[in-house]
Amino acid sequence: MKCCHFMLDITQLLSKVSFAAQLSSSTVADVMSASIASVIATLSKYQDKKTTPKLKDLGEANTFKGETLTGSGNIENTIMNVTQGLLSSLHGRFSDMTSGLLHALRISSFKFWPASKDEMQNFGNEELRVLVQHFKPTLQTANVILDEVEMEWDMLKSNIRAFRRTPLMVLLNGDLINLKEEFALSTPQLVTGFSITRCKIL
Repeated sequence: MKCCHFMLDITQLLSKVSFAAQLSSSTVADVMSASIASVIATLSKYQDKKTTPKLKDLGEANTFKGETLTGSGNIENTIMNVTQGLLSSLHGRFSDMTSGLLHALRISSFKFWPASKDEMQNFGNEELRVLVQHFKPTLQTANVILDEVEMEWDMLKSNIRAFRRTPLMVLLNGDLINLKEEFALSTPQLVTGFSITRCKIL
């Protein structure tokens, strides 16, 4: 029974990675950093503590839903073997998660973009070189001018930074309103306002 509870925790943990990878909105960087890195950290914690949340809930009970539990009850070796096997597999399959191509792909997700101007200046330069080198044949086939890639990258960062500074303005009854300051994005008033606007347009 303890093995069942342990494997349920493991299955739920791994299913989160699978779910994140299937989301159309997820980038490689999102899956690598937010999901796989989190799973590795959690598996390491299971390994160190030799227990999981559901095992803690089960405790040392001798019965489960009226059924008597048998066996030694000590599954520490199982926990160590399973977690070590999974960690070895994840590290082996995603060895370049903290460097190399997979790490370079993090610039494709705005979650990893810095907020300050100083950090933005050099952000992604090294990652861009890694990506260009890896996809060089494909880029050349598509007639991309490789000498201009770095310049266009700097222009992209500049434009995105400018866009971030631009407030979301709307003309309402003759008054220019900054929606970011007036409403939180999830307020009922804002939802109603956009619904009314949509109806008028239609």
